[in-house]
Amino acid sequence: MPRRIYCLRIRVFVFAAFLSALLTVVYLFIDFSSGGRPMLYLFSKPVLLDGSKTLFFRFGDEIYYANQGNIVADYRVLPGADSKTFEVIDGIWAKDKSHVYLRYEQTDFSPSKFSVLSCYFSDGHSVYYDDFPKGTVTVSVDAENFRIIGEEQYSVPKSDCKAKDSENVYFWTRIIKYADPATFQFLNQVWAIDSTGVFMDGYLVKELSPEEMHAIGRRHVTDGITVFAPLYEPPYFTDLKTTPEAFRLQL
Repeated sequence: MPRRIYCLRIRVFVFAAFLSALLTVVYLFIDFSSGGRPMLYLFSKPVLLDGSKTLFFRFGDEIYYANQGNIVADYRVLPGADSKTFEVIDGIWAKDKSHVYLRYEQTDFSPSKFSVLSCYFSDGHSVYYDDFPKGTVTVSVDAENFRIIGEEQYSVPKSDCKAKDSENVYFWTRIIKYADPATFQFLNQVWAIDSTGVFMDGYLVKELSPEEMHAIGRRHVTDGITVFAPLYEPPYFTDLKTTPEAFRLQL
């Protein structure tokens, strides 16, 4: 084979490889699922231009939501979102001067009255829980007195789905029966007390008394004499038959 033809073939091969790589890069940076609009990143997480880590990001005058759960990234543009006043409220929630957005969908909530309360959200009148994908659950109609109640040093930030209003105590979306909201308090991640009762994961433990009851770690309590562990069926506790001092040595 003449040397000139050989060199020509090498050049054609190199050019084809370069063109293929270039087209691959262009393809990766074009999000065909959102109308062929350019993506902002390949290997990093979406970020707003102010540097805040979020699922929402701004490109030009448009706002996008990074739709998760796909092998190929799916970016949804938020139609009508005002990029100048757009702000992320908390995770999957955002708002601008006119609307509140849940993920990439525009809601009917008023941005001036809307708020996120840990895993709940409120329109200023009622409090709701987003039971995705089943739908929205109304938790309370007393937003003015609705408060998150955490677990002191055992609380996990932004994951507290335990709350109360003027009439009820809530464990996620369930009303805790027999609980007194005025005196109810969590001892750790699973145990709580009020003025008359002890509760495990939101269920009344009739056999135990709140007097002298306090936490030992994240999942156990003691009355000062013995140690109790959670049981996820009636009677909702088990006596470990050990003293608090001996149990602490095992922690």
